[in-house]
Amino acid sequence: MYKSREMKSRLPVRTAGIALVVVALMLAGCGSSASTDAGSAGSAGPATTGGATYAIVSNAEVAAGFAALVPLAATAAAKVAAKSGDSEAAVNDMYTKWFEFEGTVRKNDESVYLDMEDALVSVKAGQKDNDAAKASKGAAALVTLTATYLAKFPADAAAPVAAPALGASTQTVLVGLNEWKIDVPDTIAHGIVTLSLTNKGNEIHEFVVFRTDLAVADLPLDAEGGVDEKGTGVHLVDEHENLKPGTGADLKVDLPPGKYVFVCNMLGHFKHGMVKQVIVT
Repeated sequence: MYKSREMKSRLPVRTAGIALVVVALMLAGCGSSASTDAGSAGSAGPATTGGATYAIVSNAEVAAGFAALVPLAATAAAKVAAKSGDSEAAVNDMYTKWFEFEGTVRKNDESVYLDMEDALVSVKAGQKDNDAAKASKGAAALVTLTATYLAKFPADAAAPVAAPALGASTQTVLVGLNEWKIDVPDTIAHGIVTLSLTNKGNEIHEFVVFRTDLAVADLPLDAEGGVDEKGTGVHLVDEHENLKPGTGADLKVDLPPGKYVFVCNMLGHFKHGMVKQVIVT
């Protein structure tokens, strides 16, 4: 779908760099209030979005997080353009920083959060595909999205209140992730369900729960060929990201009766068949 354009990609990377200066100045402008308000706003603790726990931090901490994240994304894109051997490590550094504060972004503005996820995926896909233009596009999009987000939620704004935790689980359902399938029962009883995830494969996987009446063939797709989390006809319930081979995790979700699809939305994994339709009775 994408063709490598190494030489043409250098201009977007430089353009992103100019925009980074603007964002840095914006962040610096709120730096004084960030240092004084971080204590008053404080960390609001974990937020439970469906079942996964995301840390809720102060908006001052989010602003500081973006001040580090945006340059990390630009660095990753530049390393892809330069065909650097440590570009994968740069992408991992980018995601490590994002995970520190993504919960607050998601709680404040889920639409912008999903757009940021798409931008980060673009950088990661560019690294994997050796496509500098794709990586640069993602880094540049993150600059714009960061400015949009910080205009709405500056460093001195109050942090969102953590959502109440779900109640006790009514059942535990075992879920196996492997190349390229999701092992889970075809039907699940409704209620507060703990999905016990185990990555039995050799690749990093993730697990995304959508409620939808659509058939698999009709699911809306994003530019990378995965399920579009904001697409028409699907409702994102919750997700667990970056489950390493040989590891497990629990995802607690509230599943009312209906039709669902469970998906691994890592780059290319849905295309390989990592999707499972489930009926909740």
